[in-house]
Amino acid sequence: MDPDHEHEDVDLDTVQNFPERKKKQRRGGKKKQRRGVTGFEEYYADPPTTPEEALREQRELYASSIPFEQRIQTCIHRYRTRRRLSSELDVYFSEYMFLGGINTTGTAFSAEELEDGSLIPHATEATTREQDDEAASTRLYDGNARNWTVDFAGVVAGFLSISILPLTCLEPAPTERAIGVVENFLRYVLQHDVCPEHADDVKAALGMCARARDEWPRLCRFQSLLPGRFNLAAAQTFEVHDEADWSLQSRKDAETLSPELVFYASLVAAGQPVPKTETGRSDLRLSRQFVCSLALQSIEMPTDDITSCFRRLALGSEAHKTLNLQPLGRAVFRPTVIEDGWVRQVPTQTPLSEDEDVVFFFERELLAAMTVGMMVTAQVCELSSGFRFVKTLEQVQPSFYTFLPQHLIKDYKPPRANDRPPPSVHDRAAAAMAEQPQGKEEPAEE
Repeated sequence: MDPDHEHEDVDLDTVQNFPERKKKQRRGGKKKQRRGVTGFEEYYADPPTTPEEALREQRELYASSIPFEQRIQTCIHRYRTRRRLSSELDVYFSEYMFLGGINTTGTAFSAEELEDGSLIPHATEATTREQDDEAASTRLYDGNARNWTVDFAGVVAGFLSISILPLTCLEPAPTERAIGVVENFLRYVLQHDVCPEHADDVKAALGMCARARDEWPRLCRFQSLLPGRFNLAAAQTFEVHDEADWSLQSRKDAETLSPELVFYASLVAAGQPVPKTETGRSDLRLSRQFVCSLALQSIEMPTDDITSCFRRLALGSEAHKTLNLQPLGRAVFRPTVIEDGWVRQVPTQTPLSEDEDVVFFFERELLAAMTVGMMVTAQVCELSSGFRFVKTLEQVQPSFYTFLPQHLIKDYKPPRANDRPPPSVHDRAAAAMAEQPQGKEEPAEE
């Protein structure tokens, strides 16, 4: 018999009630959904556009014949649909758009409103139907105005220098996210060729993001190192130091060393001449004090000779034998104007000329934290020899500091009609009559 065909005529019975294998059920309810891509990951890149979509963007969405206002509105709408903005990132992005005169609040992203141009406000008449639109547009720059300009770099500078402070308090992680959302939007504008006529301006705005990412940590370190032993000792030596000038909780050395010793020893080691009287004492006197705004022009680090002189410095008693003073370098400033929206009385006599160099001495670690272009508002003390030192710094701003007029209108609320009559002197009489007890008559006069 052929072994390959010996079971051809055998009928096999089928089993009807064969137990089926049960599938294991996962505990914990429904299956967890994977978290989607937000578009802000470190290595995220937009998928390449198809030829049909690229042709549509070139001819219909971002054509050069379309006004810039409509193109940027379309870009913002498409950007928001392709990114998952968290509540935190949405606050940063809306604030950035607001400074640029674009309203991204409410239901401004429907297709119908986008075609009507709802993101950029236009001049409207005060009609009952359009009262809400008019109230919203009063807080934003009028898109129909004659002097309406496009400045990507200026808006980014205003956001990263002023608006970012109350939003992030300059904490490293939130500050990085605020810079990242602006940078992500600008790269999207370049990638989709939204406004090729402003490509250089968009690239300058990206450079502003890089500057903010570098300067803000340096500026925070500079403020944490202030005032430095030299400037503090100078203010104490000439009795102009105020406890409110600096936070000196971590400056314990200010009590252990004599201010005169620190000031004059540092001054001589830095190569600065000290005039003397006939008795051999210092002839330096305080001549004047003034407040001015300055911009940093250059930084001169201490030379090798000055560094070696500070290293060999050993004066005083055994307790103060080694001063351990840091070498001093020079920071050269020029007068400038720091705009902030406050109206101040202009002094009749300016303390400094526009092209005058103002030189201050700072420790090496303070100079290393400075950035050329940074701006400060300082209370300056000038001695009889012409030497100047910093009493205190009222404010310190980065080199890209920009004040935008839109900052003034941020908290503005338009006036609303009110039918209530204004206050009157007769209100007091009516209130007095209401407080008078009822049922008691005053005695008649005889």
